[in-house]
Amino acid sequence: MHLLGITQHPTGEWILNALRSAPMDGMPLATRKYWIHDNDGKYPRKRMQQLLSDRGMESTPTIPYTPDMNAYAERFIRSIREECFDSIIFMTEAMLLEATTTYFQHYNSERPHQGIGNVPVSPWVPGTGEIICDTQMHGLLKSFRRAA
Repeated sequence: MHLLGITQHPTGEWILNALRSAPMDGMPLATRKYWIHDNDGKYPRKRMQQLLSDRGMESTPTIPYTPDMNAYAERFIRSIREECFDSIIFMTEAMLLEATTTYFQHYNSERPHQGIGNVPVSPWVPGTGEIICDTQMHGLLKSFRRAA
């Protein structure tokens, strides 16, 4: 998952600008082929398709009323809501951005993923050292590793 920005008032222009300014080179986003999105009116279809095709990606809208078509995004939204957003009251946009970026880093590299045998994406160092629990966001997010 990648965070392109946060705004209180998303519009088609804001989405296009976020896509234009996303640092695609040197990021895993640069290797993606498809941009999967729902059929929200905020997506200016033709302009977005042109922008994505210029970057070598294909715009793929989901079919209305089919949440299973975008199951990975739906599951991610449920995870971030239950593990992060339901436990915090955000007073400023900066607080939301900090919590979201921390959660994205945890989600993409530290937490165990069921799709790869319940191991974290970052390598687990085998050995007999003590197991250490790392916490973030005042204990909301936990990850485990072996001591060096």
